[in-house]
Amino acid sequence: MASVRLLLLTCALALLAGCGEPTASDPAPAVASVRVQPDSVEAFPGDTALLTVSVRDSGEQPLAGRNVVWRTEDTSVVRVAPRDSVTRAGGVATAVLRAVAPGSARVIVTVGGGADTCLVTAIARVARVDLAPDSATVLAGDSVRLVATVYDSAGSVLVDRPVEWFTSDPLVATLRETPAPPAASAVWVHGGVYGTAVVGAVVAAVRDTSVLTVLDPRYVVVSSLLPVATGQVASSLEAAVSVSTCDLDCRNDENMGRVSRRVPVAGSRVVWGVTAGGGSVARDTSYTDTTGQASTTWVLGQQPGRQTITATAVRLSSFTQVALAVADSTSQLAFVTGASWNNEQDIHLLRLADRTTVRLTSAAGNDTDPSWSPAGDRLAFISNRDGNAELYVMRADGSEQTRLTRTAEQEAAPAWSPDGRWIAVGSDSGRIRLVVPDGSRDTTLSAPGSRDWYPAWAPDGTRLAVVATPGGPPTLGYGGEIVVLGLDGSRRVIASVTAAPMTYLAIIGPPAWSPDGTRLAYTFSPCSWYPLRDDFRYGGTSVIRFITPEGTPVGQLVGVAPSWSPDGTLLAYGSEKHCPWPNCNFWQHRDLLIGPPDGSWGAAVLELKTIRFEPTRWRPRPR
Repeated sequence: MASVRLLLLTCALALLAGCGEPTASDPAPAVASVRVQPDSVEAFPGDTALLTVSVRDSGEQPLAGRNVVWRTEDTSVVRVAPRDSVTRAGGVATAVLRAVAPGSARVIVTVGGGADTCLVTAIARVARVDLAPDSATVLAGDSVRLVATVYDSAGSVLVDRPVEWFTSDPLVATLRETPAPPAASAVWVHGGVYGTAVVGAVVAAVRDTSVLTVLDPRYVVVSSLLPVATGQVASSLEAAVSVSTCDLDCRNDENMGRVSRRVPVAGSRVVWGVTAGGGSVARDTSYTDTTGQASTTWVLGQQPGRQTITATAVRLSSFTQVALAVADSTSQLAFVTGASWNNEQDIHLLRLADRTTVRLTSAAGNDTDPSWSPAGDRLAFISNRDGNAELYVMRADGSEQTRLTRTAEQEAAPAWSPDGRWIAVGSDSGRIRLVVPDGSRDTTLSAPGSRDWYPAWAPDGTRLAVVATPGGPPTLGYGGEIVVLGLDGSRRVIASVTAAPMTYLAIIGPPAWSPDGTRLAYTFSPCSWYPLRDDFRYGGTSVIRFITPEGTPVGQLVGVAPSWSPDGTLLAYGSEKHCPWPNCNFWQHRDLLIGPPDGSWGAAVLELKTIRFEPTRWRPRPR
């Protein structure tokens, strides 16, 4: 019995021992999870990072001895070097990734039937930060916008980089972040107390700075960049003002003959509003930029003539800007420019609507003194292209240039009669002749012995105003007279000027009738003469004098060489300012001005460098 119990115990122990060890036919646990840490990496090119993969079964037990496959989607962005190709104790394996070039790619880890990924983003290193503007000046209480742009070593713009802003003095410069362009970050800097502060931007330890100066508004100058403009009705103009600082003596610049240092003021608010003539502005509020300028688009109203808008620089001052609105593209003037001593004077056509010019003559020699036909389709003019100054005519576009006279005299200053039947012309002989427009015949109007120049027809065509200089031509005589000359030869002096011989001359310029015949305008210009050099020099302020046909003075305007617009509301004339010697002489001036005869709202300034005593000529409206 005892032997039986011993046998049963031996068998039980054998069975227990056999159940504790798996047999070769038992299956291995399956891979239930594969996890890569970290799951994303951001690195600069050349940087490395360690990846760790953890492999577990369904019971979250680590699986050792399992084969691991490491690979990357794009080896040009990231590469991976395995440290372990088989999981170690604890079910882990490692690999080292290296960022190659900017971009994104996944590192993929596969173990058995499981896989996981790590997203690698290789970003370019920050090489430079540019803060714009590098300096700015604002008034206390105003703001300026600073923009930081980030670049890599290749000069490419880097986006979405965090920017850290700082200010050296929060009392002077207060920071407030604001939306910025995609490639930049921006901040509004508010000017507080007067002074200077450094504002900076830092990106990945790379920085740039800007200097902000906050000013007292009492030392700021506001000026218009568009005092008077010209444009066609309903067209658009760009109106602009400039805000800048100057030193304490800037108000004495004109008297001291010096130019003070000006610093643009950024961030000043400018409010725009139409004040006369209708029209509109595209923006009623704008801010000065880093150059100190603020602008808006001004759409002119439908009525020709003077139109105005007001620009108010908040807390500073207001300025009224004027536009001369012309009815249509037919508002044109003929003018002469060039140097007579070089035989380079030519006639040009100016279109006021867009201020463009067209050259009408280009022959060798001087082409001067344009005068429109009543219909505005032809021009009479003087040319010495054939050796002598003679009378010519041409079409309004410069074609069909035809010589009308052949005389031994030097002819000058033609004037077409209102009915188109005659062209009055002067000459160095001092006589006024009437020539028919085809040149077939002429008749002398001046009496024998007269010294008459610059004929100008009255609007009714019954008389002419001329300059009479008993002592010689207007450019050489002493003083002169404005004479009304009848077609019957009658003469009536309505204005006269005298001057001391050889020392101080008073030159009388060409007269011009107003279209309604109620006024005459002429130039009075004193000058000094140096006989040994036969040289005229500036001697005083030239003015345009206005008189009635009876000779009664009715006003004056600083300038020379007047010409009335067809409706009589505007005057085209030369600026009194002229070129300094020796760049050019007394007979030239820089600017053509267009404005009301009374000068009530200034004038549009066109830099044409026209001839000083030769009027521009308005083209008559088409009939």
